[in-house]
Amino acid sequence: MAVWRLQVNTGGTNVADYCLKNHVAAMGWSLRELTQAERSGIHTFLDYCNLARTQYKSFDSVCHMVEDVKEGDLLWMRSRNEGKYYIARVKANSTWVFREDAVQMDAANQLTNIDWYPATDKADEESVPGAVATSFIMGSTIQRIKKNGVEEYSQMLYNRVHDSALDLFNYPDPALSLCEKHFYSLLQPEDVEDLLALWLYDTKGYAHEGWLCALPLQQV
Repeated sequence: MAVWRLQVNTGGTNVADYCLKNHVAAMGWSLRELTQAERSGIHTFLDYCNLARTQYKSFDSVCHMVEDVKEGDLLWMRSRNEGKYYIARVKANSTWVFREDAVQMDAANQLTNIDWYPATDKADEESVPGAVATSFIMGSTIQRIKKNGVEEYSQMLYNRVHDSALDLFNYPDPALSLCEKHFYSLLQPEDVEDLLALWLYDTKGYAHEGWLCALPLQQV
């Protein structure tokens, strides 16, 4: 299985609420440049690709969602309005659709039957591994998170937060240990700064004040 993160800022709009409400993973390349009559001929992904090639130099993220995201994979999404992180599992009945009613919000390419769950009660940045949070800074609309420990942590978290009435599936107990291989992927950037500060204090005798300066302790 794989872990993916989905950017839901499409057409200048954050469509996280739409994804949550409609139980989908959605993205753009919605062929808004064409008329509704022209889009009405889309019945298969091949139909979509034939039209998309006439409008876009690339629509790789759509292809990745349709061709590379598989049953059992996990998806991460961040709601910009709430600042919350959500996780979901791709199920056997999750399929690609092109939704005409989502064209104007530029979210017509959708993966269906996606049930999103808050990562924790707060679901804020401190609630998720650092490798997940930083994966939203740059990159493609959908991309795989390959950092050590993220797969195991995401499986463990999904087992804990998902509604078993909607999905009976549980991942086998992941082999997640707080070893050096996993440790740094799970840290937030602020945690790394704190560790560096402790290392400087321990090895160099330095103290820091908001990272504006660093002086030997005897000078502080």
